[in-house]
Amino acid sequence: MKDQLNITIRPVDHSNWKDIINLKVKENQEKFIAPNVKSIAQSKIFKDHFNFAIYCEEQITGYILYFFTADNDNQIPNHLKQDDGSYTEIVRFMVDEKYQRKGIGSKALQLLLGYLHDEHGSRTIWMSYIKENAISGKFFKNCGFQETEIEEKYEFVLKYEF
Repeated sequence: MKDQLNITIRPVDHSNWKDIINLKVKENQEKFIAPNVKSIAQSKIFKDHFNFAIYCEEQITGYILYFFTADNDNQIPNHLKQDDGSYTEIVRFMVDEKYQRKGIGSKALQLLLGYLHDEHGSRTIWMSYIKENAISGKFFKNCGFQETEIEEKYEFVLKYEF
């Protein structure tokens, strides 16, 4: 019996995108997250959006979309940027309904945070969740994200700091 799950995150590409668009969250979670096909399309239109597939062993179990800009984007408020002008945000994070509550999401999130820190030099990583989705908020807070004073109309904003 294995104690440790072999979780990896890998770029979405021609070999796995169809599996990604077939992932589903629980019915009561559907109103909280956009379909993966929409997220993949966004990443192809916006140059600063990137996709990862979450794997457990060799099975695709989830999906991540993140935003990173290093070019001091004027649309990002200055108080959210790092000293070098860069900005990192987790835009979408989902685990398929069959694989939720098994530790896959928290391990994948830690891998993503490490990747963003090592690859992009991100020291602060932002994300938000819909106010009605308290379970999502609890998940991210349990993974080290902190509440902020920032509140959008329908979302709470969290940040992770290294």
